[in-house]
Amino acid sequence: MIKQHQYKQLAVVLEEQCDLQWEISKIRGTDKLDNWTPIVEDSENEICLGIAKSGYWVSTRGKFIVPLLENNILRDLLPYFKKTRSKTTLLLRKSLEERGFPGGIEQSFPIDTLISSGLKFESDYWAGLALNWIEGMTVNEEIQIELQKVVVAKWASQKTRHRARKLLVSAKRT
Repeated sequence: MIKQHQYKQLAVVLEEQCDLQWEISKIRGTDKLDNWTPIVEDSENEICLGIAKSGYWVSTRGKFIVPLLENNILRDLLPYFKKTRSKTTLLLRKSLEERGFPGGIEQSFPIDTLISSGLKFESDYWAGLALNWIEGMTVNEEIQIELQKVVVAKWASQKTRHRARKLLVSAKRT
């Protein structure tokens, strides 16, 4: 999970090292405006991922931006689970390089928040795809909490509950 000070650090990098074209859009559900720049345009899912000038990632569908912050269920981004985590990370890295961003910014993408969203959505399908992303990564406390909920969830299939339990046990060992 990215912390507030990390947003500020990314904002400083964007300001100092990147000569970017900024768009101004309204944040969905508010009267606030924010500057952001597109990174990945996904025409298949009609989603655009970008970075706000203030240092957090956003998605856009239509004329509004949605901050990709913890505690948000990132419903619009669930289709990214259809790709592997490594393919999505590679797509982010390549798109950032093509736009002249310094290396490593793709690591600021809120993968943990996206995975938590897949588990919170209470769909066996999306939870199963989110579990695929968890395999082979370090699992933070937020994801462990969501895994615990899946283990006992009535909406989850037995297969999904058992996979969640296995990943939870593995995470607690490390």
